[in-house]
Amino acid sequence: MDRQKTPCSREMRTLSWPCVRAPRALRTWRLLFVLPVCFAELEHYEPCNRPADAVVITGHGRSGSTLTERMFDQNPAAFSSFEPVRPWDLLHCFSHAQRSAAICSTAVAILNCDLSARVPMHCRWHNGLKLQPLSALTPELVESELVSKVGPHRQKKADEYRQWSIQLQRITASLPRCRRVLGTCGDAVVAIKVVRATGLLNLLASTFQQAEARRLANARLAGIGEVARRRLAILHVIRDPRALLHSRYKVGWLIPHSTRPRDVRLWAKKTCSPTLQDMKAGDAINEHARMAAAQGQPGRSDMYMRIRYEDLVANPIAQTRRVYSALGRPVPAEVEGYFRDKVKHAPRPGRSLEQGFEDVYSTNRTRSADEIMLAWRKALSPDIVRTVERQPLCQELMRLLSYEPVSSQGD
Repeated sequence: MDRQKTPCSREMRTLSWPCVRAPRALRTWRLLFVLPVCFAELEHYEPCNRPADAVVITGHGRSGSTLTERMFDQNPAAFSSFEPVRPWDLLHCFSHAQRSAAICSTAVAILNCDLSARVPMHCRWHNGLKLQPLSALTPELVESELVSKVGPHRQKKADEYRQWSIQLQRITASLPRCRRVLGTCGDAVVAIKVVRATGLLNLLASTFQQAEARRLANARLAGIGEVARRRLAILHVIRDPRALLHSRYKVGWLIPHSTRPRDVRLWAKKTCSPTLQDMKAGDAINEHARMAAAQGQPGRSDMYMRIRYEDLVANPIAQTRRVYSALGRPVPAEVEGYFRDKVKHAPRPGRSLEQGFEDVYSTNRTRSADEIMLAWRKALSPDIVRTVERQPLCQELMRLLSYEPVSSQGD
């Protein structure tokens, strides 16, 4: 019987790092055909008691996730990726039925610096839903299958496709540095910002844990020695739903269909429900960590931290120190310097195509923290404010995070 030529099976393509063939002594019929095993590059399996943390920044868009991502983007010892799942999602490569699993698998693959991971994809030029490597979507394919086929009267759509092509190029070009950071033992961090994971925190955590379990099992089979488990740290950025709605209106993102109470109520439910789900899942992660510590289990447990947008805007340096303290690391001078000197008003240059879609994520300030946090009070009508406040799930969210209803403030 001929041996398989591929280094690993389809099921093992979701492993943490690129695959190589197993040692000759382990390439037995039993391992090849009964228990397929794929071994990661040996350089990533060197024994290390403190491998790079995997940090996921999540929350609704317009909640401060970009500002939180700057905590790691400015860190020379960290690798940070800004919305890496977006190109595949916005190019409609994730089917509705498999979108949640595909988003979480893609996020974990980026955390592991591996675009060879296979996820459920069905891009327009595929002939059916199947497991495809993330690397199957290339800038060249976007140009040939999408950009070039858009009519001249839809130039805006062509520009949009080209933006995702540019981001794909950036992601691919950043992988070598991602792998260097991933192979560092000590204070290294691989971070991603993924607003598309809102409401999927439980699934994301379990996907990461499964990938880590496979990686550690492969390390043992490869005889590399004891390899420590990577810690998953989830930073959940949350904003007052009333302020979030106001910010969404300003950019036209995912807003109610109309200002009628029914539409605003539906928006409020769809916004507050996944936030509460993630809060519950995050509390379960922390409870599991407390139990593991009480039982004296070795290794570092996963962690979850909530960051209120209002606290972040009012004092970003304090929140940065809080995050790094929870991770057990000092705040790099470059990060603290960024928040001291750069998060302020600065003139915007002329926008190029490559820059244009990033402007709405600008962290440059033109107003004080109080003006930013309270602008919704003047911009939203009293009816809209009351509708959001009276939605049961938003009531619960506001109570848990100490957001007071307008009626209780004497207004």
